[in-house]
Amino acid sequence: MLYKNGWFKNDGGGHSKREQKVQLWTCSMHPFIIKDKPGACPICGMELIKKIEGAADGGGPQTAEQMQQAELTR
Repeated sequence: MLYKNGWFKNDGGGHSKREQKVQLWTCSMHPFIIKDKPGACPICGMELIKKIEGAADGGGPQTAEQMQQAELTR
């Protein structure tokens, strides 16, 4: 289970470990573009926004074109 930065998880042995959560970034126009750091969308050039955990993932399955574009930008 992921925890927010700064929260601690008990490891069961009386110790706590600081958990690190990875922040992901996405394009509001191309939600299938997901990066691990801020920047610009490789398709439209818009600034990437923080991907919110638990938010809708683009409204449905990706089309073949979307999957191909996402693969080309990795």
